[in-house]
Amino acid sequence: MCGVGIVAMTNKSRMTRINITVPEDLLEEFKEYCDSQVRSVSSQIQFFMKQAVESNQKQKGNESS
Repeated sequence: MCGVGIVAMTNKSRMTRINITVPEDLLEEFKEYCDSQVRSVSSQIQFFMKQAVESNQKQKGNESS
């Protein structure tokens, strides 16, 4: 189950804290990846989420055309 709580306000958008469970070795590799991208884990996850949402919106737009 995912724990959720409001953390801060930024650019009129409320930030929400979530808890996820991932294999420890995957997290360590992901942290190394984030370091190479000069992003925090949180920022990198936000970046991937935004990409996925934008890609999905484009797909939906193409399907309705």
